[in-house]
Amino acid sequence: MKRRWLWLGLLSLALLAGVTTLAWISVQRLEFFRIRSIEVAGIRHLDERDLVSRLAIPEQAHILVDTEPIAERAAVLPGVRDAAVTRRWPGTLVVTIKEAPAVAWVREEGQLLVIDDRAGVLPVEPARLTTSLPLADRDSALAALLGRLQVADPQWFAALDRARSDGPDAWLEAPGHAVRIEAAAGTQVLLDLAAVRDWLEARGIGWTRIDARFRGRMFVRKDSA
Repeated sequence: MKRRWLWLGLLSLALLAGVTTLAWISVQRLEFFRIRSIEVAGIRHLDERDLVSRLAIPEQAHILVDTEPIAERAAVLPGVRDAAVTRRWPGTLVVTIKEAPAVAWVREEGQLLVIDDRAGVLPVEPARLTTSLPLADRDSALAALLGRLQVADPQWFAALDRARSDGPDAWLEAPGHAVRIEAAAGTQVLLDLAAVRDWLEARGIGWTRIDARFRGRMFVRKDSA
């Protein structure tokens, strides 16, 4: 009896393997399972058509194509921080990317370029930008600070028109206002800066400069008017 069940089990496994192989061959050969469209999710500033062309997906690829190499190619493209690829049957690949944040303009060799929070140049068309960016020095510490500010205090970031390096410090400038801060300042310092600005605004106190370089305190120069 045990031998009989063993043979039945082996036969079932063989049938399952055969069906799986047949299904795999069918997916590869049937036009119904060819990749007919590639969708990109998470894109804001990058050019979708350029990104898809760089993925180098063969025209005759089927839905069971190995997605890991595609995701790896996407993740190393300029302006992309991370990528994942999923399938939507019967013939669509969905590429979900995480873009590097655009944090500033820099002027180099007579050109205006967009940089990310690592001071890398982004392949971004100006018309695709959805937020205003300050003109900045191309400095990695300053770029990282702008990236943190963009998340911690988007209101102040949007107000900036200039950001410049000054040794270990940075100047963040908006019309009529300037903040001096350590370029290495963390998120909590930026949140504290936002709280000081909100406090001043709530009390109708005008200011021209805030020095935020000192732990636990900030010095405010009031508007003389």
